[in-house]
Amino acid sequence: MLTMKKYIFLTVLAAFSLAATADETMYLIKGDHVVAKYNVSDIDYATFTLPDGVTDNTTADGTLLKKTYISASPVYHGTDADCGHFQIQLSTKGIMEENPPLDLLYLQVSTPVVTDLKNIELAQGTYTLGKPEAIAPFKFYAGKFETVEGQEVAMGTVVVDRPDNATTNYILVTDGSFTVQKEGSQYNLAGMLKLENGNVVEFTYAGPMVVINQSDEQPPVDEVPLPESTLTEDYTFTPLPGEVYVTTYHKLFADVPNLDYHWLMIYDDTSYANCLDVALVVDAEKHPGVLLPKGTYPVFNRYDGSLATTDLGTCPAFEVLTSEVRAKYGCWLTLDYLTAAPLIAGEVEVLEDITSWNDIKIRVRLTDNAETPHTVTCEYSGKAQ
Repeated sequence: MLTMKKYIFLTVLAAFSLAATADETMYLIKGDHVVAKYNVSDIDYATFTLPDGVTDNTTADGTLLKKTYISASPVYHGTDADCGHFQIQLSTKGIMEENPPLDLLYLQVSTPVVTDLKNIELAQGTYTLGKPEAIAPFKFYAGKFETVEGQEVAMGTVVVDRPDNATTNYILVTDGSFTVQKEGSQYNLAGMLKLENGNVVEFTYAGPMVVINQSDEQPPVDEVPLPESTLTEDYTFTPLPGEVYVTTYHKLFADVPNLDYHWLMIYDDTSYANCLDVALVVDAEKHPGVLLPKGTYPVFNRYDGSLATTDLGTCPAFEVLTSEVRAKYGCWLTLDYLTAAPLIAGEVEVLEDITSWNDIKIRVRLTDNAETPHTVTCEYSGKAQ
């Protein structure tokens, strides 16, 4: 009886491979459950005998987990090895919802080179497992743990499970494939991923994906006039311990690629209504191994060529328009979410060499662009996230 079933199955497969179209799906069934499914165009052939040189990436004892994600937040990290690089966060809750229980899937993928930086899209196609030493388009990369500044960090393609506020489980993805399709503004992602614990995740996502560009590659922009400061007096900003965040751009200024741009966002409470943006630049070639060297960082003039000779400096406020979105750079004081004061003069002092964001000490003294300037001061000692 078992032989008869196999014979019939092989006969059907043989006929199927001749007549199937790229849009059809092949299902692998155990009992009354589908344990795997693939687009026919992604399969070379089916067999009961494993050929030499072919690796079995399936699991015998794992569980098939089905996940439907309802939000997606893709980030573009730039070009490397003639590929575009993205990390996509998929969540079982909305983009702004972080309260557990929560399931997340992080996909690290490479695509063909991105040519339209004003309208960055994730390339459509089938993504299969790639190797970090052989980066190629339409690949995703397995999860791994690396030690960064003394902490073990999950990287690559990872499933994150947060059942409660005290628990976060990181499960590395080891193999699989998924497809990306787009119609209008809506994306459809679907695939199956094998996990390090032997389980298999069958996942889907349908909805929009707005790509956040966190790369050094930026589209052409138009600089717009600064708004006039709304400050009426000097202002002392008192940071809330631990509520300081930092983002680093290694080549924000295309004409001066040796400068690292460190953007510190300093908050005074957990409502995040008030923020002091401090933008510091440092010549990374002259200061290897140090994020921010000890010293005084005077505000430089972006228009007189002084940026090209800056060693340590503070970037004044400026604002640009790109793809109909206004973006602020440099130093700003924002109050009540919306009221912003451009800070265009003064200095920032780094009190000790900063080699880790776990321990920073800075003193800020900057002035706005009012006709009679107002001074904004701030001191902070502690951690930047």
